[in-house]
Amino acid sequence: MSTAPSGQRITALEEEISHLTRVNEELSDEISSQWKRIDVLEKAVKQFKLRLDAVEGGEGILSENTKPPHW
Repeated sequence: MSTAPSGQRITALEEEISHLTRVNEELSDEISSQWKRIDVLEKAVKQFKLRLDAVEGGEGILSENTKPPHW
């Protein structure tokens, strides 16, 4: 039995491991990037909610369709 096929198999496995390692690192980087974007968006949503609550609670500026208090 020749050692060449076994050597080729090992080389193919090493290449596959290398490829999977690279893909895993790329996916990990993408997940990290997505989490950062999610954190930014969650903070923005909280700020908008606070502003909306303030407006709905009467603490904000009157809208164009609201009559002024003297009417």
